[in-house]
Amino acid sequence: LMIGLELADALARAHHLNIIHRDLKPANVLIAADGTPRLTDFGIARLTMQDTRLTQEGAFMGSPAYMSPEACTGAELDARSDIWSFGVILYEMLAGLNPFAKEKITATLISILNEPVPDLILMRPDVPAPLTTLIGHMLTREKKHRIASMRKIAAELEFIRNDILRDVTKV
Repeated sequence: LMIGLELADALARAHHLNIIHRDLKPANVLIAADGTPRLTDFGIARLTMQDTRLTQEGAFMGSPAYMSPEACTGAELDARSDIWSFGVILYEMLAGLNPFAKEKITATLISILNEPVPDLILMRPDVPAPLTTLIGHMLTREKKHRIASMRKIAAELEFIRNDILRDVTKV
């Protein structure tokens, strides 16, 4: 949870500067010697004022299993695209598998666009319900209905962490 919270803070800062990462995936998260996560590879990041659609017909940017539905279809990207990808990362951290990854890229894209997200509670009943709910809001397919603020996600993660710590200290 601490890794997720620190990544959310880093992404909130980037989004505040109008930068969207566009290629969030576990391989772009490095853990420093002190345990602090570092978000790397802003190589395809874009300022939100720039054109955030595909660079050319049929090409896409990012890693398929972590791409948002709008990235899969070549629609305009914004902070909510990073939020989707971050939701996939959180899901994978908890479940041990990516909810959309398939053997072939086409099948992965179809999964992102059409298949229901596997229920995290069934895979990990020990995960706090508010956390599974938050991840569900992050993985809402329609961008306009997806949670839109990384700052809000960071605040929710902090609330969930504090709630867990309160429960642990009661025992």
